[in-house]
Amino acid sequence: MGIKTFIKKVLRRLAMIRLKRDIKRREKVFTASNGVAVHYYFKPAKGKGDTLITVFSGFSAIGKPAVYNLVATLKGVRAARLYILDDFGHEKRGAYYLGENGSFAVRDAVLELIESFKMSKNVFCGSSKGGTAAIYFGLLCGADLIVSGAPQCFIGTYLTAQEDHVPLFDAIAGDHSPENIEKYDRLLPDLIAAKRSVDKTVLLMHYSKAEHTYHDHIERMLVCLEENGYRVQHDVATYLHHSDVSKFFPQFCLAAVRQYLKNQSNV
Repeated sequence: MGIKTFIKKVLRRLAMIRLKRDIKRREKVFTASNGVAVHYYFKPAKGKGDTLITVFSGFSAIGKPAVYNLVATLKGVRAARLYILDDFGHEKRGAYYLGENGSFAVRDAVLELIESFKMSKNVFCGSSKGGTAAIYFGLLCGADLIVSGAPQCFIGTYLTAQEDHVPLFDAIAGDHSPENIEKYDRLLPDLIAAKRSVDKTVLLMHYSKAEHTYHDHIERMLVCLEENGYRVQHDVATYLHHSDVSKFFPQFCLAAVRQYLKNQSNV
């Protein structure tokens, strides 16, 4: 290993240590009116700003706790950033920010948390589970921009198609009966069809046509969005594995957020 490479590695390690310390120092708990406690990490804007960037996380690995995503990626962005932890559900690995045992109490608490910041411009970001949540909450809140990577359209089908994901779905829905699978499969399509923010929200979608969730979820979501009049911009990659979205989405998300903020500053 060359000296320059070694120094860069050390500097990255030190930066990550400082970031983890900052998260630990700034992390807070928001207790919603329904009693649900939501952990979050908030970074205020550098200077004046009226944009809130809300970031949702994907599933953590088996045996590992939920984490905040894209914190290092968006570190230099000057807008206010709200990172919300999804430490609900089975082994606290995540519940799509929806709820447990068939309730939607977590969703209601997350909405209350976001609305408490009272920002006039809202950007929602995330990939995989976080990408699904970014679209779901973005449409509920009337986001100005949604930046989503490889999201799932049909939550029930997605989680019950893989044996190790079934406990995750059972914790969310109560059980994996056909009725519950259908119920959670309809959440996003029905919300899209409601056209709540069709005249306002722009969606930037990153995905790969070569990974297995494209035909089962992403392609059908894109059709649903465009049939209902949403403005969708595409960033198409060629990676083979769904997990590779974590390698490609962060820089796409950063570029998209920076461009949005630049456009806002020129208005």
